[in-house]
Amino acid sequence: MIRKRKSVMGTAIAAALALTLSACGTDGDGSADGAGFDDCVDDPNNCNSGERVQGGKVTAVIDSAWVGWNTNRASDRNVYAVQAMGAVFPENVLFQPDGTPLFNPAIFAEDPELVSEDPLTVKYSLNPEANWGDGTPITYKDFIYNWYGWSGDADHCTVEDCLSSSTKYGGNVASIDETGDNEITVTYVDGHADPEWQFNTVLSYPAHIIEEAGFEDWMDDPGVMGQSAIYHSENYPTWSSGPMKIRDASAGEYVILEPNPDYVGHMEVTLDEVELLVIPDVESIVTELRQGSVQMASPASIDPDQMDNIRSLDGIRYNTGPGPSWTHIDANTNNEFLSDVELRKAVFTVFDVQAIVDRTFGLAVDNQVRKVNHSFAADSPYHFDAYADSTQGTGDADAARQILADAGYEWDSNDNLLTPEGEQVTFNFRAAVDDTIRSDIAEIAQQQASEIGIDIVLESIPAGDLSSVTSEGAYDLIIFGWSGSPLFTTAPQQQWYTGSSSNYGDLSSAAVDEAVEKITSTNNIDEAADLVNEAIAALVEEAYVLPLVDQPVVIMADENLVNVRDNPSSSNRGLYNIGEWGYADEDAAAASLS
Repeated sequence: MIRKRKSVMGTAIAAALALTLSACGTDGDGSADGAGFDDCVDDPNNCNSGERVQGGKVTAVIDSAWVGWNTNRASDRNVYAVQAMGAVFPENVLFQPDGTPLFNPAIFAEDPELVSEDPLTVKYSLNPEANWGDGTPITYKDFIYNWYGWSGDADHCTVEDCLSSSTKYGGNVASIDETGDNEITVTYVDGHADPEWQFNTVLSYPAHIIEEAGFEDWMDDPGVMGQSAIYHSENYPTWSSGPMKIRDASAGEYVILEPNPDYVGHMEVTLDEVELLVIPDVESIVTELRQGSVQMASPASIDPDQMDNIRSLDGIRYNTGPGPSWTHIDANTNNEFLSDVELRKAVFTVFDVQAIVDRTFGLAVDNQVRKVNHSFAADSPYHFDAYADSTQGTGDADAARQILADAGYEWDSNDNLLTPEGEQVTFNFRAAVDDTIRSDIAEIAQQQASEIGIDIVLESIPAGDLSSVTSEGAYDLIIFGWSGSPLFTTAPQQQWYTGSSSNYGDLSSAAVDEAVEKITSTNNIDEAADLVNEAIAALVEEAYVLPLVDQPVVIMADENLVNVRDNPSSSNRGLYNIGEWGYADEDAAAASLS
């Protein structure tokens, strides 16, 4: 049975997404039996549904690479690794396309229960049949293993090995105890509050796997725990709590899934096999779809040059709409020039964001507008224009030059920008080589920066190396996307807080830190949203992250596939419900029409 969380938070999340979903354009062709994408605006959770036949194989696309299998680690975590493991991973909450949170019945017998607000204490009741796909039950040790991995605490795990991508959850846990049969209680440190306490990631990787691999002392030895984190990074999951299991895989290349016979959740698998194949550009994806070697793709980006080709595909349905990602330009404060906030403000001011959006994403989907809030879409009840009083993103070269002149910068006879010490300003701008649009944006930004005398050097990021480049801070300016969920309180700490391993450009701002710390001072979701916006206002003053656009996306699927649909509430996008995919039962469809 699927349990819907009927809470104030669930209502707020759904409300925040409702207008975004209703704005989604539909280009699918539909069909008489109800399959197709035509109903995705009005019925996003059930569109393209239908009866399935038993058996069959689907090859689906992941459109970029990943380097490791431990998504708790900042060096491994990107959206593509998350997608590669989505069908096996122990997600505690499964967000549906309309933003409705469903607590995973394969893991939980009941929704999480708030036991106390001070200290914040949460009880989890496990499904007594919850297991790792090999007969091993999920236990309190798995909760502890996950805690240590996210803790950022050297007493639990060597920091350089666990490399926690966020410590918002694990860094605030005081204890985890088995308080009854199949009952786990998480107690947080005194004074910690969390308005999204229901949705914290309390499980990730199984403890018994690393114990069998020789890391028995992980709970008592932080060095052993750290080595076990690396083990999970280097080895694809042979375990699963989801509807599928991985039969074979190679990081950044492919994953072959088969049904998990020990799965105890709500999805009924009919396919024999799903292959997830890395194809890094939309042109190649379209070619494979046309040839029939691929049946499904929901790439992270729309390629304007390919939209006519997508529209002409025979036997393929497609749909465009908003996705879960937002694209942005980030500065690295360790760069000798970009360490100066005034220079960063000038650079972000000369970038004309709306012109950038119009010349890239706007060529594929109409009415794309500049993003002016890092956490909330324009139709969210929590949205405010964080740039209303800022010149950043306006393309105003005169204003940018004034900022620089006031800070003591000058220009030589060739209009090259010089620091107050007389050094010519130049730095690199990095974009993924396999992302056409973001590479184009880097070129446009290079042209715009030349208007204030800055020579930007473009440097491509090799396919699959984005996580390595970001985690190592191997850039001056960079463009990439954050892909998230309807939740919003974790990202500020993860992305902007001093010392966070996902704060890739190493911002250290007392004002931002103070605002971020306040977010976990309340258990009220509306208050938390206001505090997130306070943090955003402080971030804008640092000219550290310049949002560009809530990225539009496209999904394409064989017309015979049912239960395939996009999910703008999930990083997994169209891969969010692989266990429900199947080929249409034509006899059942015909009967439904008679």
